[in-house]
Amino acid sequence: MKLLFLGAGKMCESMLKGWESDLASHETWVFSPSGESARKLCQRFNLKQVEDLSLLNHRFDVIFLCCKPQQLREVPRLLTDELREALFVSILAAVPLEFQKKILGVKKIFRLMPSLPVEHNKGISLVYPAIGFPPQVLSLISRLGFTHLCQSEEEFTKLTLLTASGPGVIAHFTQQYLASFDIKDESLGDALAKNLLWGVGEWVQKSPLSLQELVSNVCSKGGVTEVLNQTFDEVIPQTSKKALKMALQRGEVISHSLQK
Repeated sequence: MKLLFLGAGKMCESMLKGWESDLASHETWVFSPSGESARKLCQRFNLKQVEDLSLLNHRFDVIFLCCKPQQLREVPRLLTDELREALFVSILAAVPLEFQKKILGVKKIFRLMPSLPVEHNKGISLVYPAIGFPPQVLSLISRLGFTHLCQSEEEFTKLTLLTASGPGVIAHFTQQYLASFDIKDESLGDALAKNLLWGVGEWVQKSPLSLQELVSNVCSKGGVTEVLNQTFDEVIPQTSKKALKMALQRGEVISHSLQK
C-alpha cells in the first residue's frame, strides 16, 4: 500500500516502530510542517520525506493524520483534491469524527486511538466507526497489538481513557505504591517497579485465567496480599469513578475548545 503520514510526532514514531519489519512492503511518505521531525523519521526508517504536499502526484491508499488536534484547521490548505480522495485515518484525540470530516473536506475518514506500547507490538488500538473499515488497513493496524472496533464514538472516547491513558495511569499508581516502601536507592526502586510491571504483563497475558481468577490465586485467605487488596478496595473504586468522571469532563472542555 501507499501510505502518507501527516505529522511526525511521538505517536507516529511509535506506530512506525511497530511496523518497522513491514515498512519495506509499503511505499511510505512522511510530512511535517517544519520538515525536521519528518526528516528524522525518514532517515531512521528509510522512508520518503514530503516537503511540499502540492507537488505530490501520487494516489495514496491511506493517509494517517498524526498532527496535534490544535493544528487540524491548518491541514485543509495543505491538501490537494487528489489527496482528499484517499482514506484518512486520524489519531487526533478529543475531536469528533464529523467535525474532522467537515474541516478536512474528505469523504472517507476513520478515527484510530493507539496506545504507546504499539511500538513494541503490545499496544491497544481503538477504531471508529466499526463498519466499513478496510480489511487490509485493519490487518496492518492489528500488527501493532490488540485492536477493538468501537460501535459508537461515545465508546471510543470512554475507552481511550482506559487504553491510551492506561499506561500512564498504571505506571503512576505503581510509582505511588513504590513510594510507600521508602526505598533510598532510586535506581533500585525504578528497577523493581519496571520489572514488576513487565512480569505482571507477561503473567497476565500468557495465562488463560481471567483477571479475577488470577487475583484469587495470589491471595491466600487471611494473607498479606488479601489485606493489601481489601485496604485498596476501600478507596480505589470510588476514586477511580471520580477520576473517570473528571477526565471525561475535561475531555469535553478540550473538545469544545477545539471546535470553536
